[in-house]
Amino acid sequence: MFDVGGQRSERKKWIHCFERCVSFFGFWVLGCMFLRCCVFLALRWWFWRFYFYFWRESQRRLRPSASEVQWLCVGW
Repeated sequence: MFDVGGQRSERKKWIHCFERCVSFFGFWVLGCMFLRCCVFLALRWWFWRFYFYFWRESQRRLRPSASEVQWLCVGW
């Protein structure tokens, strides 16, 4: 390990620069996590919206065929 700054007083002069970098990256990570959560929730909402839409459409298509089968069975 090398001591680039030399004296302890010189290190104290530079440490505040790195504290800002750490806090910036901390906020950046939190922002990315928040954005990922928002994207996940939006995608989940769209998935369920289309899932139920297509499920309703498939049920609507199945009803006439089920009634036709019932009509054929009762009609004979």
